[in-house]
Amino acid sequence: MPRDSEKSQTRFLSGPWPAPLLALLFFANSLGNGFAYDDNAIVNGNPRIQSLIHFSDIWLSDWWKPYGDKALEPFQKRDRLYRPMAVFSFALNYAMHELRPAGYHAVNVLLHAVVCLLLWHFAQRLFADRTLSTCAAVLFAVHPVHCEAVANVIGRAEVLAGLFLLVGLLALMPRSGAAGWKRGVLAAAAFLAALLSKETAVCYLGVALLALVFKHKRDGQTTRRWWKTHVALLVLPVLVYFPLRYVALDHHILRDSPPSYLTNPLVGAEPGPRKYLPFTIVGHYTRLLLLPEKLSADYGLAIIDPRGGPELLTALGAAAAVAVGIALCGFFSASSTRRRLAVLAAMSVASYALISNTVLLIGVSLAERLLYWPSVPLLLLLTAAVLAMWRRVRSAGQAQHRTARLLQIGGAAALVVLGARTYLRNPDWKDDLTLFETDVRTYPNCVVHNGIYATELVSLAYDTKNPQVRRAFLLQADEHLKTALALHPPNAEALTLRGEVYARLGDVPRALSFLDAAVRFDPNNPIPQRLRLELLGDTADAAARLAELETAISRVPNDVALRIEIAVLLRGRGRYRESVAHLEHALRVDPQDITAQRLYGQSLASYDEFARAAEIFRAVLAREPNDWETHANLAAVLSTQDPAGALRHARRAHELNPNVLATKQNLAEALALNGFIDEAIALYRFVERNLPTDDPNRHSATQRIRQLERERR
Repeated sequence: MPRDSEKSQTRFLSGPWPAPLLALLFFANSLGNGFAYDDNAIVNGNPRIQSLIHFSDIWLSDWWKPYGDKALEPFQKRDRLYRPMAVFSFALNYAMHELRPAGYHAVNVLLHAVVCLLLWHFAQRLFADRTLSTCAAVLFAVHPVHCEAVANVIGRAEVLAGLFLLVGLLALMPRSGAAGWKRGVLAAAAFLAALLSKETAVCYLGVALLALVFKHKRDGQTTRRWWKTHVALLVLPVLVYFPLRYVALDHHILRDSPPSYLTNPLVGAEPGPRKYLPFTIVGHYTRLLLLPEKLSADYGLAIIDPRGGPELLTALGAAAAVAVGIALCGFFSASSTRRRLAVLAAMSVASYALISNTVLLIGVSLAERLLYWPSVPLLLLLTAAVLAMWRRVRSAGQAQHRTARLLQIGGAAALVVLGARTYLRNPDWKDDLTLFETDVRTYPNCVVHNGIYATELVSLAYDTKNPQVRRAFLLQADEHLKTALALHPPNAEALTLRGEVYARLGDVPRALSFLDAAVRFDPNNPIPQRLRLELLGDTADAAARLAELETAISRVPNDVALRIEIAVLLRGRGRYRESVAHLEHALRVDPQDITAQRLYGQSLASYDEFARAAEIFRAVLAREPNDWETHANLAAVLSTQDPAGALRHARRAHELNPNVLATKQNLAEALALNGFIDEAIALYRFVERNLPTDDPNRHSATQRIRQLERERR
């Protein structure tokens, strides 16, 4: 009787309830969080979630679709994401309690608990092993790599996708027998819901087929007709999803421009590093699963160097890939344990493929939230491997009993440590200030962390009435912006914010220098242009002069001098296209006006009309062969198409005016493009020594020196 009681207790403890209970327990402290990071754009202040009846705003709308004032900003480079199910869930939250964050977080925690429950049943249906099911579900429930998906509101997209994927898999895998067509329809509906929650759910087709093959390969319960019917039902969600996505994303399926270099440095990787950097990413994901001590809302350049060589985590990623490959070989084994490991390994590969940055570059190099669904088969695989080892040791006899006991104690200790790390990480997602203050300490060299933390410090400065405290916040923000720009000089957002900081500190000339640099790096961004406009208006009454010129031109439209003056003023404010229109009019009136020609070429080059700009600059040089500035401008526009020509004109500009640092920097880049690395580095070092410490061009020179030194090695 005691033995029966012990078995009953063991069965109770290995049931489906511990995992959801622990999920609720260890994520409960996220209920006090507010909105952080992308929550602010997708939930807080997003008018699309404020109504359940505006169908197209929810179900036929881009996740990042601009709204309100942001509709005026350049969003053409945004990632193309379609997640209406997640948006609809936020709309349901808003209908119940508007923008009180506790309700949003409570839904996330409850959904995570449900996923843990479903995971237990999925593992049980697949392997009929209560111990394996419970251990894997508990590990999934408390793992800190899931903090971003659960403790951050918009992580709900990940959680919903995981939930619907598991519902679909369970529908296809009844406790006994094969799933009928009704279950197939339910599975198809669940898979469509998963796709509408998060794009990564497209892996469901491979995962579902693997589960069905494993379950029915040798049981003789299915026919060819059954397989055709169910495969057709599995394909159906894709046939519905992609047309919806195409319509919702303004006739796009994928993004129409490369991802940001800051969030996915693989964009800037050469062909050589592109071959091994995916292994580096696998290594970081492996580290996050096995030793998640250092967690971050963003990684990017903080951990991925697109021009560096292989590192320790590259080797770890390669080892993990080899381990998965070995596990896949179990498909050909007679051992049931090895076949289990093989199907889990195959599911892991299918789940990870889309986020691997191998064939398709996604918006980020890696992110913790992306592991939410892939960690289901990965943690099942890890648990199955450890459990198989423990059972082998335990059955080896009394001599190995102590080792088995140590494995058991170690597993329990690991769960406690992981749960504690989760509990400590959740409050970091309280708000942007808390999150990025923590993450800057974790990864001080992350461009995004420093930039967003600086933004929060500037907000604090605006909110305080004490001048000394305000100045302290602004100077602290400036230090973080310095770090961000030292790591990535062509960062228009950081340059713009730094210009704003110096404007608030009263240093208008320095503010304008940073805003000018921001406009050069991103001429289509209206924010630095607007700030420059405000500062120029404050310093030179340029707005009034612009109005005077517009009035004068309306009276005398063919006055070339007026056209040139207004073009100069518009160029100074970053309004290049308007400048071009006036210069074109001036050149129609007087095609030989060389000043108008110079300005016309410069304005064309400002928004990447390089071929036309080169033609204009050559025309100027035909008349003024010793115009050093035009030689320098022509060298710049030829750099991508004609490096040899760029070097020729850069040398001539430097010969004509060697005392201007811009000609040295121009020549240094032309030398580098033509393979004269040592000469280029020497010139860049001269530029670096002779520019002020906080000049944006000095940061660019320093960064370029580092790049060239790596190339030389």
